[in-house]
Amino acid sequence: MKLTLAGFVVILGMSGALASEPRLGCGLWRDARGIPHLRAATDTEAFGCLGYAHGRDRAWQMDYLRRVAQGRLAEVMGSGSVKSDFTMRLLGLAEQARRLAGGLGPEGRARLEAYARGATLGLEEAVREGVYEFRDFGYTPEAWRPEDSLALLLLQSFDQTRKTYQQRIIQSELRERLGPEAEALTQDDLLPWDAAILKVGEYRKGSAAASVSPRSAGSAPASAAAELRALFESVEELGLGSNNWVLAPSRSASGKAWLANDPHLALKYPSFWHWTHLSSPGLEVIGAAVPGIPAIVSGANRQVAWGLTNSYLDVTDAHFVPREELKSARKERPTIWVKFWKFRLPFFFKTFQRTEQGWPVVPVSSAPKVPAGREVVLRWSGFGIEASDVENLLRVMSARSVAELDQRLAGTGIPSWNFVFADVTGSIGYRAVGRIPKYDGVKSPYGIPESSLAELPRWTIRKPEEMPAVRDPARGFVVTANNRHWPVEARDFGGRAYSRGFRAFRIEELLLSRPKHDFESQRRIQCDVQAVDARFFLKPLLALAREAGSASPAFQALEKWQAEGKFETTPDCQACGLYRLWMNGVMERLQLREGGLFRALGKPDYPGLREAVLGALEEAAAAALGKTWGTLHRAPFVHLAGVDYRPKEPIPTSGDEQSVSPGTADWEHGLLLHRSGASQRLIVELSDPPRIRLVLPGLVQDTENIELARPDGPWMKWERCELEPVEFPLNWEAIPASELRKL
Repeated sequence: MKLTLAGFVVILGMSGALASEPRLGCGLWRDARGIPHLRAATDTEAFGCLGYAHGRDRAWQMDYLRRVAQGRLAEVMGSGSVKSDFTMRLLGLAEQARRLAGGLGPEGRARLEAYARGATLGLEEAVREGVYEFRDFGYTPEAWRPEDSLALLLLQSFDQTRKTYQQRIIQSELRERLGPEAEALTQDDLLPWDAAILKVGEYRKGSAAASVSPRSAGSAPASAAAELRALFESVEELGLGSNNWVLAPSRSASGKAWLANDPHLALKYPSFWHWTHLSSPGLEVIGAAVPGIPAIVSGANRQVAWGLTNSYLDVTDAHFVPREELKSARKERPTIWVKFWKFRLPFFFKTFQRTEQGWPVVPVSSAPKVPAGREVVLRWSGFGIEASDVENLLRVMSARSVAELDQRLAGTGIPSWNFVFADVTGSIGYRAVGRIPKYDGVKSPYGIPESSLAELPRWTIRKPEEMPAVRDPARGFVVTANNRHWPVEARDFGGRAYSRGFRAFRIEELLLSRPKHDFESQRRIQCDVQAVDARFFLKPLLALAREAGSASPAFQALEKWQAEGKFETTPDCQACGLYRLWMNGVMERLQLREGGLFRALGKPDYPGLREAVLGALEEAAAAALGKTWGTLHRAPFVHLAGVDYRPKEPIPTSGDEQSVSPGTADWEHGLLLHRSGASQRLIVELSDPPRIRLVLPGLVQDTENIELARPDGPWMKWERCELEPVEFPLNWEAIPASELRKL
């Protein structure tokens, strides 16, 4: 790698000027929360209005995400973003976006072009009136283009599916450490908390797919696995998990269907989601979109509501491929421009390769770290999507029934999300979307396999009827929480990247705890803060500690918590921090996750178990004894630009890593940092029209001066789970002319 001063560029004025565009023909009114309500004469113009709202409210966020997708972040953020830029150039998402844009049909192209015109107008107005991030970083954004939206869509898709790739690397490390028993020791099949989305009668039964042979299921040396994982960790992960469910009228106190959705993402500011209401002849829709992407993916129209979670179906893998088979791979050496004071300097990064199919050959710096004579090829089903796969997603928000929405989702090829949906007639449904591969006759490999390049194209994509899906199930509800799709006895297999079933287990338990539900009962479920794993682990952990003679104050506090039996991670909880640090410490010492630890606790002679339990308890006591959860567990809401840019004092939060209302707990500087959680909380009753309640952890508009701890502010309302009604639909005739702006 070499840095050269040749051809340096002054940063001032380096971005292309924003081009003024014709007016949009929109009417705009903002409610008390700042949610823009937009009215347009045509559906195409409505997409322009949506683009304007995103550009005006989230100008810098849109440009930041675009630069991440393009691999151009270092131009404005400096050398710390070089590795992220290289990774995105390796993936080639911007190139793929340009290809998709060229294949759009007339309707899709018109809508994306209208959105781009509106976004450019919004960006231009925002810059003219002052955006603090552009001011602080010293640049202005370029005009928005249709392919920019497609690049962001691909970025979000890869971000929220790369866990399947990372899981392969983790499996390789486990196989190297634990040997042939790794798969059996670490899977969650048939454990007490295991919960599948589909139930008996909703999937194809059959003999379980066989695992691949040990010969083809290889393991990467730990050094190689760590380097492979680090490459993609350079691109900040925005996705985490999510909950959603739908209830049929048979389980509703009002006799109407219900939908609840709370996507779990990195807690930052500006907020991840932007809420907008669009009104046009064919659209009457309100909900959440990622700024820069013209699709409301969680929300409602007059007839239907829908919400999404990450599916974690297996869509990404890596293979050790013979080096000699990659001679025809295309070589590239990207030039990454880097901000240095007031200049941009060209940074010539290492060369990388892509196969003829466009699959990246992942560079590992030292050959001995991979099997001799082999390279790592990354395969992602998103590399093969077509324009129609995108266009169907844009049509979701105009669906008029569960059946119609299900049909449009069935044609959506972006990998991969779980959608639940319900309509005003009382119908409910669920479908996983995306190009999802299946492995004929075998499970997908455990770890990184050794394969020939010729074998890789043999990736059969599931047909819509082979995808996880159900409509109007007899049980009257569907729950997804990133859990497995098919039970272990099903014929189909979705991989091993799904989340452990604690949240799904708890949601189903609470839904089944009463015959009928209303808004309040569902709000309590969505905001439930029970540490579900404690129900299965605390008792055996205490038993082991008791046998070893432990009677410390920490042990006594945890024993009292066990006796109470609620396991709620509320701000005043004295034992919560002790438990979380103890549990995490035991798993770290044994290098096991929950499934492996549960099995180990059933074998008192498991090597190192007793020592790990006692040692981790002592460490947890030193860090957390006498401290409440509210003292230890805090959300910092870091700015998207990074931890050092405009830091805020963290606020105390409820919830835990394994609660329905989640709160990650990363131990750092004496705090359990709550970095990811519910990025919105949405509950919809499918009356006619739907009744919508919402709370966001932040503001709709990106604002320079924010106060996280303000009692009546959105961050504390979010922490208290105070969902409030949303004005929808809107009586436009009642809006005073002085409050209605024409665009």
